[in-house]
Amino acid sequence: MLLLLPYVTATRFGNAIPTEGLAYPLFLIVIKYLLEGLLRKKTSALIKAFLLSALLILTRRQFLVFYPLFAMVVIYIYCLAPEIYRKHVLLLVLIATVAATHMMERTCQYLLDGHFRTIPFTGFHLVVAPLFVSRTGDGDFLGEEEQRIVFEKTHARMAERGLLKGTAGAGAEFGAILPIDHFYGSYNAICWSTLLPVLKEQGIDDWYRIDAITRGMAWTLARRNFRDCLKLYRLNAVRGAGGNGQAILLILFMLLAIGYHAVYRNGLSLMAAVVSMLSLGSLLLVALSEPARPRYIAYTTMLQVCICVIVVFDGFRRQLQERKQQASA
Repeated sequence: MLLLLPYVTATRFGNAIPTEGLAYPLFLIVIKYLLEGLLRKKTSALIKAFLLSALLILTRRQFLVFYPLFAMVVIYIYCLAPEIYRKHVLLLVLIATVAATHMMERTCQYLLDGHFRTIPFTGFHLVVAPLFVSRTGDGDFLGEEEQRIVFEKTHARMAERGLLKGTAGAGAEFGAILPIDHFYGSYNAICWSTLLPVLKEQGIDDWYRIDAITRGMAWTLARRNFRDCLKLYRLNAVRGAGGNGQAILLILFMLLAIGYHAVYRNGLSLMAAVVSMLSLGSLLLVALSEPARPRYIAYTTMLQVCICVIVVFDGFRRQLQERKQQASA
């Protein structure tokens, strides 16, 4: 029942956003096979998890976080359980899955618009945070004239509208005081109401060209304002976790689960470690490109709640068993 909360709670993102509604069941199926493979030591279940993750990632790119998680799973098997799994098969399937997912995405784009490339929205979202913390004169360090023109015009309009860090404006409509509140309130205004119109005014309306320009801008501006970008990234991730306390709890939960499993090889601790790593990874990945809103980690939050409930009930079950044994003795 807990796993159905994304469909019935206040956000109801499982019903409100079509791709979320498709992705969430797939996510649960992938997790089911992943945990089954690890807990029951079944190679076939892990292979199913790897293969189904391709559909999940093609539905929502935020689940690219599964790739590093799967890589860690394979490393775990190679190091700690090489005799149980067909480790070489798993490695080959993982590599094939990554390659197939990449090829399927490119093929779909080729059929849709004639470009054998990935979906061209990465740069457009990545550049927002560097633009938010950018300063006058940063355009001088951009390598291409086209990038410099786009930056100067965008930066000027952001300054007028109060969309730069430390200024008032669109973000203030949301009662923004802290930089992270200002960023959250200004995000859509920066990318859709400021940057995109500037690009179109320059005759740049092809999304593949937009992606190339904004990627270059994002990389250069992030290097120029590395500390500010890193601070904003940290604040974004912490906000997505629910605050400093919950972010610390998430990290502690993960470290405790990993440590406990390293000592006792317990199934529940393995589940907790996998889910907490996935939760943290999802949060860090989303925070790179956009505001880390709660719905992005709601998937793993539900799983963590379920694991906590299982741990509590398992503790009660063990206590009852011990009492029965003591009573019978």
